[in-house]
Amino acid sequence: MIEGDLATASFDYQFWPDNFHDLIDYYKLDVEKLSPVHSISREHPDVLTMPQIDELLKGGTQRARERCAAELAKGNYFPGCPVWSKRY
Repeated sequence: MIEGDLATASFDYQFWPDNFHDLIDYYKLDVEKLSPVHSISREHPDVLTMPQIDELLKGGTQRARERCAAELAKGNYFPGCPVWSKRY
């Protein structure tokens, strides 16, 4: 599967973590590997396996929740907060 920030935005934050798997389920895709469009760099792999994607989504979701909590503590509204997920 090729994607543009649906999963790999999680290298930073993932405010909508279920979207990736929801689309795979909806279209009944059998995805083995992911090729990112925007995140190819020395620090990020150019092809990800599904277990790597799940770990990436999990970490990005945690970082997004921490960001939401930090913004809330400052009294700021931040789009995407709170982070809702059935999977993470």
